[in-house]
Amino acid sequence: MQLHEAIDLKEAYSVSGANKAVQEGWKLLAIAPGANGVTYVLGKQADKEKPKLPTADEIARANNRG
Repeated sequence: MQLHEAIDLKEAYSVSGANKAVQEGWKLLAIAPGANGVTYVLGKQADKEKPKLPTADEIARANNRG
């Protein structure tokens, strides 16, 4: 995932905070130096809907067999 794909962002200011967020499902997107140390930027991606597969009846109708 890249930064522009994230729908939710958060920052962590320690390695342990970043690791905890990763264990909770966040993805590490960037590590940036700051005035007071390092900032870890984490993000979450939107849930993608799985495509709906046709049923056997829908396939039969599409092939003029139902």
